[in-house]
Amino acid sequence: MLGDDLRHKTKNSHALSPAQQLVIFVQSLGSGGYQIMLGDLAGTSQSTVSRIISKTAEVILQNSNAFVEWPNDEERSRIADRFLALTNIPGIIGAIDGVQVPMIAPKQNEYLFVNRKGRHAINVVAVSDHRRAFLWYSRAYPGSAHDSRIFRESRLHSELSSRIKKGVLLGDSAFQAERFLLKPVLDTPADSPGILN
Repeated sequence: MLGDDLRHKTKNSHALSPAQQLVIFVQSLGSGGYQIMLGDLAGTSQSTVSRIISKTAEVILQNSNAFVEWPNDEERSRIADRFLALTNIPGIIGAIDGVQVPMIAPKQNEYLFVNRKGRHAINVVAVSDHRRAFLWYSRAYPGSAHDSRIFRESRLHSELSSRIKKGVLLGDSAFQAERFLLKPVLDTPADSPGILN
């Protein structure tokens, strides 16, 4: 799907394939590694890695509506069946969590991008299904924003609250429990029934 947008002509015959570009992009997100090291691993320059990261991010964002969408009734039923088999909890269609994506400190409002670990980042909150396919994401908040705030202020939260969208999510302790969001019960006594968690 992204191949045509990532493929480009070069003056030499050493152009990196779309698959190679995607690997470099994913490695940069997963490791937060230095571009020069990623370039060494891929056999290319730091400047090429920088261009690949920018271009791939742009292409993914431009095409995100084609592969990130909320499931329809039939898909929700199938996803809920799979989650039921995995968790023994009915009605679950996705898991929600946040990830801090490292970034270089911006020139404006730098302090907003400092996360709780003292690093500059963008906080991306996403919902994925049992296959880890994305159903929704938000990338609009700086690293200082809490996962629960991002979700609470999202259109998805509003649509789940008003039942425009259907489904129940699993979240971690960072989120507030709601009719459509289940989270673990913390600090349960040792002799409490297993159904609490």
